[in-house]
Formats: sequence, structure tokens, C-alpha cells
Amino acid sequence: MSVICGFLSFSSDKSPEIFGKQMMSALESIPVDRVEYLHTDRIFLSCHHQYVTPESVNEILPYHDSEADIYLVANAIIDNRKELLDTLNIPTGEWDKYTDSQLILLSYKKWGNNCVKHLLGDYSFAVYDKRTGELFCTRDHMGRSLFYYTINDDYFAFCTIMKPLVRINKEKDLNEQWIADFLAVPTVIGELDTSLTAYKAVRQLPPAHSLVLQDKKVKTSKYWDPVGVKKIRFKNDSDYDEAFREVLTESVRCKLRSIGNIGILLSGGFDSSTVACIAAGLLKQEGRKLKSYTSVPMEGYIERFGKEAMADESPFVNEIISMYPNIEASFCRSEEKNSFTDIHKYIDIFEQPYKVVENNFWHADIYEKASLDNCKIMLSGQFGNINISHSDFYNHFHTLLCSGKLIKLLKEIQAYSRNYNVGRKKTIIKILYGLMPFLDTNVKDRYSRSFPLINPEFAEKYDVEKRLDKLRYDAHKNYGAMTLRKYRQYVFKHPMISQIAAFENKLSIYNGLVTRDPTKDIRLTEFCFGLPADQYIRNGRDRVILRRSMKGIIPEKIRLNYTKKGVQAADWIQRLLPLWDDIRAQIIESLENDRVKKYVNTSDIISFLDENKELNLSINSIDLRQAIASYIFSKFLQKSENMI
Repeated sequence: MSVICGFLSFSSDKSPEIFGKQMMSALESIPVDRVEYLHTDRIFLSCHHQYVTPESVNEILPYHDSEADIYLVANAIIDNRKELLDTLNIPTGEWDKYTDSQLILLSYKKWGNNCVKHLLGDYSFAVYDKRTGELFCTRDHMGRSLFYYTINDDYFAFCTIMKPLVRINKEKDLNEQWIADFLAVPTVIGELDTSLTAYKAVRQLPPAHSLVLQDKKVKTSKYWDPVGVKKIRFKNDSDYDEAFREVLTESVRCKLRSIGNIGILLSGGFDSSTVACIAAGLLKQEGRKLKSYTSVPMEGYIERFGKEAMADESPFVNEIISMYPNIEASFCRSEEKNSFTDIHKYIDIFEQPYKVVENNFWHADIYEKASLDNCKIMLSGQFGNINISHSDFYNHFHTLLCSGKLIKLLKEIQAYSRNYNVGRKKTIIKILYGLMPFLDTNVKDRYSRSFPLINPEFAEKYDVEKRLDKLRYDAHKNYGAMTLRKYRQYVFKHPMISQIAAFENKLSIYNGLVTRDPTKDIRLTEFCFGLPADQYIRNGRDRVILRRSMKGIIPEKIRLNYTKKGVQAADWIQRLLPLWDDIRAQIIESLENDRVKKYVNTSDIISFLDENKELNLSINSIDLRQAIASYIFSKFLQKSENMI
């Protein structure tokens, strides 16, 4: 894909060309195949092209349609090309001539701002209509492409990353509300409001939203919500399986357009294995290979999890390779990498502090290896737990209870207890706590046993308790269970989707490839959300439709695995052991900064470090993450000070 920029001047003394080229200068570290720009006395548009699909080589962006006097710039891979070409009455023999941006332009000319309801894929784009003076901008349904913007009395500017917007903005103050949210959330999630960024002057367009700029005023609106979609009903399981396979296979197929190699982040889990097996089968038909990348523990790894936990998932991956010989596997140990290496580099890439310290080092290492292998597409199955393999038993139990299906609920409890050797009394008590959370006086959230990262005084100033409560993030509360519908509503209001997309997107951009997740295809999501609950959980077993429909497609060892769970970055603490003295000293030194003390709970972090002068594998891993995150945050503050 590409990086796009735009600048719309409201003032005659704010030259679009001058400001536009300043924005472009902030992108010099990004690998590109071609850079193009155009400008008028009012607008500047640029595109830093990265060739990924065959069509992308022929893109002309930015583009001016002189007939309609419309300007377009886009970062897009459109997945429903055939459907659009048919609808737009393009002769079949000319289909290969049309780029994805041309399809966007034709869609806009046909449907106007409603074109987003007809476009499927990963995209963000802007259309400026010179005749009306309206600027229309949008971000795809799942937020796979990014869109940041800034507006003041003199101009409106946008980009798919933040650096150019920070570069041209006089106001470079950090957004303290965003900082408060980042520090207050006890998990690796770093935001509570997807419209905010770390910079006060820079905003983010949330997924599935459009923006219209007219007369210096911005109006945003949401154009898609998968909850409440049409119900999917068939006569029998075989019909469900056939329809599911068809939608899932197409979701994978349309992600395989590439001028380079196709890679995949492959664990031994159900979701990435499913994507890998379907992709390998499709690529085999074309005589192509799939390059898989699997993170495995360091040499000398010390096992510290139970027998059902899999720190090394390579045995399951090898089952897939045996079934699909056209998969070229790489098992990545990420030698000499750990959660403390390259922090400055990742702050620069992500354009903000981060808390994903356990997984970031190996994730980034794999992207670098894939780039060297000329992968242009990196597949994943990251969203699978939400749609294709939803497997929350208590979520299902609560749905049955609230719908009055008590006999079915009791049968499911019995089957679940039998299959997983869980006492029925314990299960019923947990269900009652889900229905009446006030009965649970002993909340055992693992995050409630760790110290908060945020300075309590700063937290009070920004009322973070109320903001955490709104997204069910207070670690000291039992919020109760959710029905399946409520859970889905919660997921699509959750900032997790946008944050993961942002991190993956930026890692991709800096490595010249694109992350594509077939499980985030909206056709697949809408199909899965329309399924009855018993297609997910039935007779005390989970992932029902996925297990049935993937018979003969994925290895039986994976398809029928009910107990073993993969553990990502199981060795992350062990990697830090020989470096702990130096790491600990650097964290302590970083906490002495007065600006850091304003934001961060330095006293608890210092106490934690005093109590752990020697690092051991039984340490509270969340506290360790918080301590490292405080250091990362301090380095981000330092970087922001140097920008002023």
C-alpha cells in the first residue's frame, strides 16, 4: 500500500505547495517505489507508492479528474473488484486495466459519499470536489488503513501516519487526556478513545467512519456496524458448513493479490492455521508457495507453564507443512532480541509509547525477515477469535440464560463439565456471578494485583476511573457476563481493533509490505455474526462450525485439539535475565525526570524495582511490563521534547 498526504489551505498566505513539501520531508525514512504529488492554489496531495498488488504498479496518484474537477488520493487495496467492475459496467476484457483507485473514483462518481457502502477492502482515501469545495475522507470498515488529520483556522491536513502533521503544526503539545488513558488502562491497550492521538493537534478518524470538510467545519459519521446484521439460517449443519467455507475461502483468496511473495504469521492455533491451509491450497493451484513465519522460544528455554500450554508450537506447524508441501517455513528465535531492545526505533515507528512489550520484539523481527524474503503480503488470523472461532463458554451460557433456554443451558453445563473436568457447582456459581456481579465480593482479576502505571493525582485530574468504567476496564470490578450480541457490540466499540491495526500498519509500511487478515473481511464477519449461537458452542465443545467445516483442510491434530493452548513470547522474561542489572538501572534513572513523575506512578515502580534487584522467572509479569512501559513512556516524552 502507500502513504498519502493532503493539505487544504483556508488562507492565501498558507501555500499548499510549501506545507505539502514539508509534510513529504517527514516521510524520507519510509521505503517507497515512487513518489508523486500535485497541487493547486488551494490543495496539495501526495502519494508515496509502495507496490504490492499487480494493479498498484500502474496507479496514478494523486489523480485529477478534469471532467468532474475531482481530486483523489488513496491508500487502498479493494477486495470486491469483480463485483464493482460488474456493477460499473466495465467490459470484461478491460478489467485488468483498472486500478483500485480508479474503482474508488468511479464508485464516488456513481454513489457520492455513500460509495463506502459499496467498497470492501483495506483503504483510506480523500476526494476533493473543487466545484463544491467539499473534501470527503474515509477509513475502511475495520480500520486496516489509517487516517490522521489536523485542523485550525488556516488549514486542514491529513496523512496515513502522524509525522507529517506534527512536522507542520506549530502546536506540538502532547494530549494529556490520551496520556492519562494510556497510563491508566491496565492491559496492553493504549487508548480509550479512537479519535484521539498522543498529540493534542492531531486526531484520528476511527474505523468505519467518514469525514466531510465543508466551510472549515469537520463532520464525522459512522457508516457501518456489523451488530444486528441479517440472521443466517440453514436447514442442516452441512449447509452451514458449505456456506461458511465459501465465504471464508473467498476472504482468503482476495487477500492473495501480490507482485511478491505471500507470507503468514503462523502459530499452531486454530485461526492462523485455518488461514494458512486455505491460502496454501489456493496458491498451490497457481504453482505458488506460501512463506510461513513462526516465533519459537530461545535456545535453552526454561519451561514454566503447565502441560497444556505450548510455548513452542512448531509441532503443530510441522503438521501443516506435512499436509501442504508448498509452505516454506521459518522458525524464528529472534536471537539477541528482547523487550528492551530497539525501543527508540519502535517509538519512532509507532509514533507513540507502547505497552506490548512481550510480543513486539519477535513480531517486528518476523516482519523484517519477511521483507528480506520479498514478501509483499503478510497474512494473519488475528481477528479469528471474534468471528470464525468464537469460543467463550460463559458468554454462551449467559446468552442461553437470558433467552430463557434453561433446559438447553443445563445440558450445556453438564457437557462442558464432563468434557473439561470442571465441577458443575463451580460452573453454576460463575454463571450466577455473571448474572449478578454484585454477589462476587472477591474479584480475582489478575490486573487488580498489580500497581497502576498512572500517577494517582494525574489520574484524578482526568477522571480516568469513569473512563475505564465505561469500557469495563476497572480491574477491581466484576462487570458481569455479556450475551453474545452485547459482546459483539462491546468488541466493535473497543479501541483494540484500531490499535492493533495501527501497530501492524506502521510495521508494514516501514518494511514495505502489507498485513492482510482474512478474518477481518467484513463479508466473513457479517456472516459469522448472523449465525445462531449453537454453531459456535454445542454439547460442551467450542469452535463447532470451524472444526466441522475444516475437516480435510487442516491437520486433525489441530482440528481436534481441545486442550492445548499456545503461549506467545513464553520466554520474554528469560531473555531479560542476563541484562537485568542494566535494564533496572536505566528504568530507575528514567523515573528521576520531573516530567515523568507528573504522569507516572514512580513510587510503586521504584518499590517494585527495589524488591526485585534480581530478576527471576516467577516475577509478577504484569508489574514487570508496567516497569518497562514506564521507561518506554519516558523515552517518548524525551523524544517529544526534542521536537519542540
